[in-house]
Amino acid sequence: MIIKSLLHRKWAMGLLVTTVLGLSFNSSSQLLAHGDHETGSSEHADHDHVAMKFLSVGAAWEVVQKSTTDIESGITSQNQEVIHEAQESLTGALSFLHGTSAMVTGDKAKRLDAALKQAIAVSSNVHEAADAKDMPKAAVEFKKLQGALKLIEAQYPPEALKAPMKTTAVPTHCPVSTRPLGSMGDPYTYEYKEGSTSRTIQFCCSDCLPKFKANPTVYLKKLDEMAHAGEGHQHGPAEPSMKLSVFPAKALQVGEKADVTVQLKTLQGQPINLDDLMVAHEKKIHLLIIDPSLTDYHHEHPISSGKPGEYSFSFTPKKPGSYRIWADVVAQSTGMQEYVVADLPASTAANPMISSNASLVSEVDGLTYTITFNKPALKKGEAALGTLTITDKSGKIFNQLEPLMGAYAHLVGFGEDRKTIAHIHPMGAEPTKNSDRGNGQLKFHLQPDKAGTMRLFAQVQIGGVSKFAPFILEINS
Repeated sequence: MIIKSLLHRKWAMGLLVTTVLGLSFNSSSQLLAHGDHETGSSEHADHDHVAMKFLSVGAAWEVVQKSTTDIESGITSQNQEVIHEAQESLTGALSFLHGTSAMVTGDKAKRLDAALKQAIAVSSNVHEAADAKDMPKAAVEFKKLQGALKLIEAQYPPEALKAPMKTTAVPTHCPVSTRPLGSMGDPYTYEYKEGSTSRTIQFCCSDCLPKFKANPTVYLKKLDEMAHAGEGHQHGPAEPSMKLSVFPAKALQVGEKADVTVQLKTLQGQPINLDDLMVAHEKKIHLLIIDPSLTDYHHEHPISSGKPGEYSFSFTPKKPGSYRIWADVVAQSTGMQEYVVADLPASTAANPMISSNASLVSEVDGLTYTITFNKPALKKGEAALGTLTITDKSGKIFNQLEPLMGAYAHLVGFGEDRKTIAHIHPMGAEPTKNSDRGNGQLKFHLQPDKAGTMRLFAQVQIGGVSKFAPFILEINS
């Protein structure tokens, strides 16, 4: 885990600590957007932060300029939300500049360091004044911010702050699975021909080719969107394009049904509707939910509440403590899989996470689930081929797996730090109709990005009911 910056902000209602994290995790190395909310508040707290990555200093400076304009507009119109969202973007860009200030040397380096720190502090003052609805004070602090930004600009060589040219990026992810190319071994290359023209396309593995051939128009459009997404920021897995906020009807209670509303917004605060998302395994939003002990896992699909960017679902927690929600989505704007994260508050203290040795066998409702790998040990950064085998009491392979979200199984793993996740789909043929049945011997790829313990859950459907088989994997450094 790489910590980009850590901000502490005091609010009138108490102390809210907001962490800006740049996280490196799972086979698609995402950044997380955390939804921080005050337990017990009836208002929709929405002070989410993300650490930003940029392709250049010029790209970051472009965001600084736009965010500054938006803050000024927000002060003039007395729009708190505009100020909040712009200040979040500004802080992320300034933090990036502070981490890349080595290109400036001598006395200018000292002045740049001081000015960047001042700008970050003053931008927070603008935010706090807006929260207090004290727009005159926000305007005074904004003048200070403008002064600090002028000082920052004066320290850089002029060419360094030029906005990057708009270019077409080469796709680095499979258009079908959205996995990074190379995450499942050497990419599979296919020459697509249409009339007299041809186009070379790379997939994460050969299993994606039949899906592409079944609907090439959809995947070619997705491929073009991925290629044109790289303008200024790094898009897709390197940086989320949205954030998640959660609003339970009440604090979680063990054994009681919980009704939850979630909101998806862009980083600029615009609601994300279903039309803004792509279908991935039959659904546009997958919510992967886990308790602090990493033993009670839920996979839910919220439905639209009718309000822009707002969705609802229900689940029943079996364990105490705050549950973490990972929204697994694919944005139309990038064509990339993203995870955005928020926590559900609880009225009970969490159970401690119990350390345990690797466990690759699980018994669920009369069936035995076993995981094996083609390597004696799993290692950080190394791809491994796994096999999930499901057998009945006689030892025969179970062959009545029912279709489940376009697959015969879904495997989801959580790191012991609760900041890493892997969402894996088996290789091979997938169901095409509800009457299809799958064989209980499924192969999959896993490439862990972090050492430590991973709690893995295999989800299958039998008799119309989802079954969850838990495992414990040990990842060596």
